[in-house]
Amino acid sequence: QDRQAEAARHLRRAVKMFENLVARGADDPFTRYYIACAHALAGEIDEAFDSLERVAAHLPALTAARMRRDPDLERLRADPRFHALVRAQAPAAGVTS
Repeated sequence: QDRQAEAARHLRRAVKMFENLVARGADDPFTRYYIACAHALAGEIDEAFDSLERVAAHLPALTAARMRRDPDLERLRADPRFHALVRAQAPAAGVTS
């Protein structure tokens, strides 16, 4: 229980740090991807998808390939939005279902 609470605090802190970077001008797909991962790990599913959709708009090839393998996104895989996003990005990545 204590470790889960500590992990949640660290994830919130990570999101805040990445969002501060975005606010200071580091609004790039890679920073947004890390934000999505932190949200996913924290169980903040909607926020994770918001960030992933922004990433996908800029780097579709990277997004599809990476999303399929990234263990940080495990909590998103049961959501139909995950599969829809991967399918939408797959042609740019040369990925087949």
